[in-house]
Amino acid sequence: MANWHRDTARRSRSLPKLGVSESEDPVDDLISRELREKVRRAVMKLSAERQRLLALKFVEGLSNAEIGKILGKSEGAVKLLLHRTIKRLRQELLPEVEEP
Repeated sequence: MANWHRDTARRSRSLPKLGVSESEDPVDDLISRELREKVRRAVMKLSAERQRLLALKFVEGLSNAEIGKILGKSEGAVKLLLHRTIKRLRQELLPEVEEP
């Protein structure tokens, strides 16, 4: 029963509408579209496994342990892979920012 409630809550979350902007400023709309496109292109450069990892974590909202069961990895391995994936995206999207 708890799983049903959790799964129902996840499915009922609405994702932001990427094609519709709430802003009335066309410049803000343009910047938002360009940023979404940059992020999409950066994610598409990742391996299928890393794309799936991001979807499971940020779209489905699964824990690292749940993701590990799906991907056949330990929770620690998922945490490390997630860290490396986010770091790689950050380097792709913000090349001028150096990691400390």
